[in-house]
Amino acid sequence: MKTIFKYFFIATLSISLIGVAHAAAELPDNLHVIASIEQTSFSVDDNLMVSVTYHNFGNQTISLLKWDTALNNGLTEDLFDIEFNDQKIPYTGVHVKRLAPTRSDFVQIAPGESATGKVNLQGSYPINFKGRYKIAMRNSGALATKLQVPITFNLNADRPIIQAKRPARFQNCSTSQTSSIDAALTSAERIANAAITDLRGTPVVLRATAPRYREWFGSYSAGRYSQIELGMERIASALSSQTIGFDCDCSGQDGVDPNNTFAFVFPNDPYNMTLCGVFFQVAREGTDSKSGTIVHEISHFNVVASSDDFASALDQRGSRRLASSSPTSAIRNANAFEYFAENTPFLQMPLPADLAFISARSSKLRPFAGQSMMILGVISNLGDGSAPASVTNVTLIDMAGVIQTAETAVSPLNAGENFDFEINLKAPGAPGEYVVEVCVAQVAGESNVNNNCTALTSLLVRESVAITPILPLLLDD
Repeated sequence: MKTIFKYFFIATLSISLIGVAHAAAELPDNLHVIASIEQTSFSVDDNLMVSVTYHNFGNQTISLLKWDTALNNGLTEDLFDIEFNDQKIPYTGVHVKRLAPTRSDFVQIAPGESATGKVNLQGSYPINFKGRYKIAMRNSGALATKLQVPITFNLNADRPIIQAKRPARFQNCSTSQTSSIDAALTSAERIANAAITDLRGTPVVLRATAPRYREWFGSYSAGRYSQIELGMERIASALSSQTIGFDCDCSGQDGVDPNNTFAFVFPNDPYNMTLCGVFFQVAREGTDSKSGTIVHEISHFNVVASSDDFASALDQRGSRRLASSSPTSAIRNANAFEYFAENTPFLQMPLPADLAFISARSSKLRPFAGQSMMILGVISNLGDGSAPASVTNVTLIDMAGVIQTAETAVSPLNAGENFDFEINLKAPGAPGEYVVEVCVAQVAGESNVNNNCTALTSLLVRESVAITPILPLLLDD
């Protein structure tokens, strides 16, 4: 298969993994991985071929998922640490998210046996300048790491850096495919804008416990939250303001099967992506949908969120585990951006509540001293989010200060809901003019706390009137 020599990421739909696979980041200690190179000097036109051998020193057969090794007929993972002038060269090749693997996607290595594959570094690492390069295997197992000696080679001349040309908006797409893409793009813009609105609208005090954030990005920190907010903002902005280019011809990349691939992009060629067969087989919205995949792909661009694909987070279950075990990795997970935006199954991102008084009154405006009375009223949640249970209290105040308080519980209120309350109390024992203040307690993240209290008109308490019983007087007569 001919390799396309451009720097790009690939994304496909992943439903679940079968069996136990050791991805590039999770190789067992009894697997010795070592790289070798057939020549130590390369010219401008030479392929940069590296051989990688996986040897099983253990006493049990090891099952390896080929996608994350050099056994995949092409490089689809960041397998090497490469340095030039003591500076690490970034991996700029394909990042793959696929359908669930089948048995043919695994290789079995029996005890004492080995498997060897060859990969071309060209197109996956920017090896462009004349000079000496040093290569070491990443995640090569405990034994190999201890014994590993880096490979070195020379590039004897600068290689030309070819800038990709911007294609037309639609290439190699049928009329029905174009229509499907347009509909998905509209949905992608909507869910991305909704996602950034939810991130921004969640009060700071509620972010640490927001179920939707914790599900995909893990434990809260202000710094990580800001990175996610910035990334989602750039995704939404790109979808709203940039022209996205789509190519429907998904052939030509080593290590990638077009039949189980969803889409791929060039991270250094922003806003252009290639769509594969799986893209046109799934729903427009929902989990691993067309619209979610577009969000996923947009997040990969270096000018957007520079996100990554993780071998341990190929689906929702893996992405949840990554969020739980490594929040610093989860905030770089392209699937996390996708699943947060798709939000299926639905998870709450708390919006602020706003408890306010609609009305409040006294059952008696001029009670007698010590007479039983009630304060009645209506509290409403004017905010966009739900309010937890709270408390309403009434305070009677005279010139000297507070003389009496009483309270009643307020039930949780969804946005727009009202609560009718009654608070029983007795009028003060001394006649006079009193101020009655009624307040509902603030709830966490409330958007407006200036309407939580209301002052009734002054309460005028009258002196009690003693009424002489008539019956005893009649009996005396």
